[in-house]
Amino acid sequence: MSWQVYIDDTLLGAKPKCVAKAAIFSQDGLQWATSSGFQVTAQEVTTIVHGISVDQTPFHEKGLRLSGEKYTVVRVDPDCRMVYARRGKDAGCCCQLTNRALVIAVYEAGMQAGQCNNRVEKLVDYLKEQKF
Repeated sequence: MSWQVYIDDTLLGAKPKCVAKAAIFSQDGLQWATSSGFQVTAQEVTTIVHGISVDQTPFHEKGLRLSGEKYTVVRVDPDCRMVYARRGKDAGCCCQLTNRALVIAVYEAGMQAGQCNNRVEKLVDYLKEQKF
C-alpha cells in the first residue's frame, strides 16, 4: 500500500475538485505522503495533534500554521478529533486524526469547504476501519 495513492487519488483526484493540497503524517510528525510543494513541518503537525487531542487554547489564541501559512481556527471538535480553519475569505483547511495519523487537506478559492471536509472525513473513516 502506498500512502501517496490516498493523496493523489482520494483527496486531490476525486471529482468535484475540492482539495488543492494534502498530506498524511504520523501523529509524531513523520511524513507518510504529501502533495507536491506542500511543505508541512513536523512541528506544525505535532502542534495540530496537541491542539486537537490535548489543549485547544493555543488554536484560539494563535490559530494554526500549515506550510508556514497562518490559519484562523473556526472549529475544533475533540470528539471527532478534527479542526477546521480558514485563511482569508476563500481558503482553509481540514485536519483530522485517525488512530495513528493526521490527515490534512487545504482548499482554495473556487472550492467548497464542506466538500473538502467531507472528503477528509470519509478518508479518515476508511483509515480507522483499516486500523490506521
